[in-house]
Amino acid sequence: MNTKYYYNYRRNEEELNEEIIFCSNNSEDSDHYGNIQRIFKATQKTLDVTEESEYAKDLFDHFSVFMAEEGEEFASLSNEEIEKNINPVNIVESAGAWDNIEFINYLYGNTTFFNRYDGIITTDGAIFFEVTKDNLVSCKNL
Repeated sequence: MNTKYYYNYRRNEEELNEEIIFCSNNSEDSDHYGNIQRIFKATQKTLDVTEESEYAKDLFDHFSVFMAEEGEEFASLSNEEIEKNINPVNIVESAGAWDNIEFINYLYGNTTFFNRYDGIITTDGAIFFEVTKDNLVSCKNL
């Protein structure tokens, strides 16, 4: 099995402490964000939302409940638009639902999602929720 790598760039050490880490699968897509390069890889705890699974459906269902209860800006989204918000097609341009702090707080407060997963794989990258010895491959100044 080939290991896929996901790239994240930051300007300084403080930015390395972010809670949600957006990564592109192309090392050049986000290198304008800084000269500290982190390379990640998926682990057994990383959910691939690009493939149909009960877990990806569970995340879709959580987002649907969030929309109905708290997410006014998402209230009129179709199922296809919900999927695009959960699995953004261009992670560097927009992280969809993952840019919405209310959705993140909803998942933290109402589900066990962040206990079960260290991140998700998207169409063109990944989003990691924590840095671990298993998912961080390297961190270096370029």
